[in-house]
Amino acid sequence: MSRSFFLSSAILALRASAQLTASVCTDEKTGITFHGLQHSSGYKLGYALPETLTNDLIAQLVAPITDDGGWAGFPLGQSMVGSVLVTAWPHDGEVISSFRKATGYTNPPVVTGNFSMITIPEGTWVNGTAFFYTFLCKDCVGDTVADGIVLSDTTNVFSWAYSDTPLTDPSTASAVLNMHNGGYGSFGFTVSDAQSADFATWAAMATGSAGGSANSTGNSTTPIGGGGSSNTTTPTNTTAIISDLAYDYIVCGAGPAGIIAAERIAESGASVLLLERGGPSLAFTGNNDTLSWNSSVSMYDVPGLDY
Repeated sequence: MSRSFFLSSAILALRASAQLTASVCTDEKTGITFHGLQHSSGYKLGYALPETLTNDLIAQLVAPITDDGGWAGFPLGQSMVGSVLVTAWPHDGEVISSFRKATGYTNPPVVTGNFSMITIPEGTWVNGTAFFYTFLCKDCVGDTVADGIVLSDTTNVFSWAYSDTPLTDPSTASAVLNMHNGGYGSFGFTVSDAQSADFATWAAMATGSAGGSANSTGNSTTPIGGGGSSNTTTPTNTTAIISDLAYDYIVCGAGPAGIIAAERIAESGASVLLLERGGPSLAFTGNNDTLSWNSSVSMYDVPGLDY
């Protein structure tokens, strides 16, 4: 695919851009205090954590898109590729969400596991300019990247992305995702700023639909604003389809320069096939040269650090 979701994600992992710093804000509707990103585009991503860390967290995802206008998401980790992704978008006044897993430069398929999203209805709605999705993410924090977000006691680097291009079929939680051309990047995050003694009270507000457990498809459909009524879709998982497509250009190797070159060519409208190989770079692929402040990531997991 020429302008694939994950070609841009590769740039995210290599682009030397200034990282944003998280800030603290309190959601007016739920009263939950979040620590996270507030981007100038209108995208917001906040986390709330208990005083004693567990496997759970509360997240709020806000994106400047409305019904069928695109999608938004974030990885449960430092980078898109290799991490479980949380994705969501508005459709018919509801928020549809799913867990995904990216293993390469293609649409990430829906994935299941012990993790699940349970909606907080008071903090979930769609209006004329944006959608708001607030949920308890159970078993989304782990000791390894494969298990979920690995939290460092010092500095963490989290990523975010959204697309303002309509999805082909936004009615299903297994919809094919397009490139996150609305915006993407990373931000610094400090665990202590997100911890609160009120976490258990806030978590008890999660009374909406649940998805993503080992017994479900990992998707949920949440009705607009307030109330506890909900319904759950049950799509089948998708897999990448390999075909004999013709490409305008094939870029082989060249490391970071090759990835950037492929992106620039793709921006011109041409279709590009990027081929790369080599030893492990990201920590989850086997790179044991991890950072002193976070043993679960390598320099390639943190956007811009490898420069």
